[in-house]
Amino acid sequence: MSLLCMALIASLSMYAGDNDLLWDYTEAAPTANPAKGLNDALLYYGSNVNDAAGTKNGLKGVKLNSSGYAFFAKPAVAGKLSLTIGKRDGVGAYCVDVYKCTIADGKATFTDGAATPADADLIATTDEVQESNAVHVEIPADVTGIYIQRHTGAEGVLSKVVFKETVQRDFTDFEITNDQLKVQGYDGSDLPSGVTFSGNDEQADSHGYRNVTITVPVDGTVKFSIGGCQYAKRTFSVKNAAGEVVGTVDPYTTKCYHQDASVVTYLYVGEATTLTFENIQYLPYFKAEATEVQEATITYKDQNGKELGKKTVYEGDAIGETPYTEADLTIAEGQKFRGWVYGSKVKVVATDVVTGNTTVSALVTDIESVAVGTVQTYDLTQKTFYPEDHETITITGGSYYNNHGWTMDANGTISVDVAGKAQVVVSECEYGSGTTFTVTDANSNVVAADVNAKAASGADGASQAFQYDGEATTLTLTFAAQTFVHKISVYNVEEFPVKDDATGYFIVAPGDAGGLMLALNEANSTPNTKIFLPDGTYDFGEATLIGLSGTNTSIIGQSTKAIIKNAPPKEKEGLGSADMFLNTGSNLYLQDVTLWNDMPFDGGTGRAAVLHDKGTNTICKNVNMLSYQDTYYSNKVGATYYFEGGELHGVVDFLCGDSKVYFNGCNIVTESIKDATITANSELYVFKNCTITPNGKKYNFGRAWSADSDGPKCVFLNTTLADNGANLLSSRWNPSGINVDYTVAGEYGTMDSKGEVITPASNIVTFAKNSTKLETILDASALETYSIENVLGEWAATAQAAVKQAAAPKATISGNTISITPADGGDTGIYLIEEKNGGFVALVQGDTYVIPELEAGSIDLGITDAVAYTVRAANAMGGFGDAADVTIETGISEVNAENAAAAVVEGKIVANGKVLILKNGKKFTAAGAEM
Repeated sequence: MSLLCMALIASLSMYAGDNDLLWDYTEAAPTANPAKGLNDALLYYGSNVNDAAGTKNGLKGVKLNSSGYAFFAKPAVAGKLSLTIGKRDGVGAYCVDVYKCTIADGKATFTDGAATPADADLIATTDEVQESNAVHVEIPADVTGIYIQRHTGAEGVLSKVVFKETVQRDFTDFEITNDQLKVQGYDGSDLPSGVTFSGNDEQADSHGYRNVTITVPVDGTVKFSIGGCQYAKRTFSVKNAAGEVVGTVDPYTTKCYHQDASVVTYLYVGEATTLTFENIQYLPYFKAEATEVQEATITYKDQNGKELGKKTVYEGDAIGETPYTEADLTIAEGQKFRGWVYGSKVKVVATDVVTGNTTVSALVTDIESVAVGTVQTYDLTQKTFYPEDHETITITGGSYYNNHGWTMDANGTISVDVAGKAQVVVSECEYGSGTTFTVTDANSNVVAADVNAKAASGADGASQAFQYDGEATTLTLTFAAQTFVHKISVYNVEEFPVKDDATGYFIVAPGDAGGLMLALNEANSTPNTKIFLPDGTYDFGEATLIGLSGTNTSIIGQSTKAIIKNAPPKEKEGLGSADMFLNTGSNLYLQDVTLWNDMPFDGGTGRAAVLHDKGTNTICKNVNMLSYQDTYYSNKVGATYYFEGGELHGVVDFLCGDSKVYFNGCNIVTESIKDATITANSELYVFKNCTITPNGKKYNFGRAWSADSDGPKCVFLNTTLADNGANLLSSRWNPSGINVDYTVAGEYGTMDSKGEVITPASNIVTFAKNSTKLETILDASALETYSIENVLGEWAATAQAAVKQAAAPKATISGNTISITPADGGDTGIYLIEEKNGGFVALVQGDTYVIPELEAGSIDLGITDAVAYTVRAANAMGGFGDAADVTIETGISEVNAENAAAAVVEGKIVANGKVLILKNGKKFTAAGAEM
């Protein structure tokens, strides 16, 4: 028997109470309701459940439905009640209420002899569980009867009831707070007898003390909570009185304790001894609590969240080898099993100590490869970055350090695959002794020599970039000295985006996501940058929180067929996590693009914004936004944003947040996956002349979110309901709210698809959070109250001017030259030239453009009509207005084979659906036959 098991048994026997109770149905359900009158038994009313494995979560025990209950008598001693409960229906979380009661003659009674429990009888509502797990409640000594009843709507099963008497301990709980550890001079003099503290106080801030050693006498099982630190780079040992190592603690957390109270837990299970926590690198917090060993459930799941099975252990046990293998998984082609991970995505190690209920899941990811137009990002600051899980990066001579990334040894290497032309960006650290690195290709040719490898002081995380212009290969970075590397990003591009001097735009190759990312990086550091995207799909893969931090950045699509998308994994969902773009810049202008967050959505929680907007004065003109939940998130109190045209898609709160946002003439599209709530705002959203297009399910205008400013307001003015209101919720609004009720929720002039007003005369809604009753039908004065000028203030004129489109110019073609004349007869500007079928030709500045594909003296009249090209003029923000057909400069109003031949002596024409060649005054077919 191992020392660990011996220590555990000793601890359990040492603190077993004479009044402990146990009813365990986890392996076999009870056969019937117990006989009445046996007060020392568990009495219940409910169905006996004995689900087969894989059926309704495979639970055994007593189903507590809406009228079900369970109760038992206990001696007048204090203790802990542990209930193993689980949900059957697979929807929602499950928890129970625990009441005190009096038990006599097989019956439970409550306050004043009532037959049903009241609030005064409630001891606690347990934590919620998503699956079968143990939950715990402290029970006072004066309680002699326990009554258990379902709290939530979801049906659940009670599988195990454990009461453990609290046995007297000599250990004194104590806590060393962050406030104590962020001032100089703390010596531990206030700690319990026998506890000692020593450390260096150079930090004197929220990171606490450095190089701390603490000794703690213990009389049995003690739980230690130790403040985590993102700067921790080493583990520390826990030793017993004999100097033997009984535990090892990794104090690293993704954030420091003072940021989000992150702690790591160490559970000592064993005999009385004195523990020494030796040489803790940073200590911002420390707490010790006497506890009892509890059972813990290890739940094993596949990569899709399907349960494979469970294992019951005790806290303090090593988790052991996972009892499932790759053979138990169904893995799609193109994916690979990478191992077993916790919810944090940290990989499971057999020696890890169990400190509570734990879920272990299979990690399965795509087999990586590089391709033109893609971006690979390797974040070495993440503890969950494992090079062995990646096919496109190899690291030798280095190891994970902490939030400063990987520490590379002298002559250590990082090799990354590239698809051809690529820009590699290395995010560097200001610490370490690194000086330079050298880059070579697969043939040992030097690509870049003596590249700076260390960020300047105060610029930790700054980037260094180099370009590779060649065929697909592997690039190897060799470091001259010990170096910290934060992150490496590889932009595989079709062409390196270069600013066109004539027009001032970065023109990205169609569908080149790598090129687009590089152009965005440039825009973030260079004000007044314009980026043009020809039609195509710019796929960022799983990338999220792509930064838009520039000033006066314009992102212009050729049309909304210029699609920017990402597809983060479902586990990354959440505002601030799965968002595609995070805007913190000012005066961002988007026109004629589609933003698409393709994160999986199954109707449950799936927050996946396409634009998380923390900027100022953002404008979206003819922009389509595609997601399901929280599609657009305006997240800056007092900021002003303007939308005109475009489609906004979603299901759950898909237009949400703070700010004053004016939606003018937009199409609001609710998806068919479930009933839809359009808005969830906290300040002021105004919709004017918009259309709501529902896709088959019920929908409502919105619900309030939180009480920013003077309260949430949401107004719909002159709205067209494409379904004539057939699927609009009868209350028209969602009365539930989230944290608060509306101050104003209103509509005016709502119309059907024919333009007939269908607004009811009155619609009074009582919003549930604070029982606020509002008349939601507004009068005509709302048009003035919520005009764009009153909502957006002085910026309204700027926003409206920005979206004004340039009039279509006049354009003619002669030979292979297009001549352009502005519609207003003013100065020529910047123009977009397209093929009649939508193909991108060029951006030009000035009044002429020579088409390089056409020989001099030729005219292409188009396949089906006489126009081969169109021209659109740019407005002040860089967006392009209506198209003008390019006409033939002949003076001939009716173009056909005969008069075209008269207009052109030699060349190619396409007329009446046929290609004709004109040479020496004669006509020939495309095959060369004279006509």
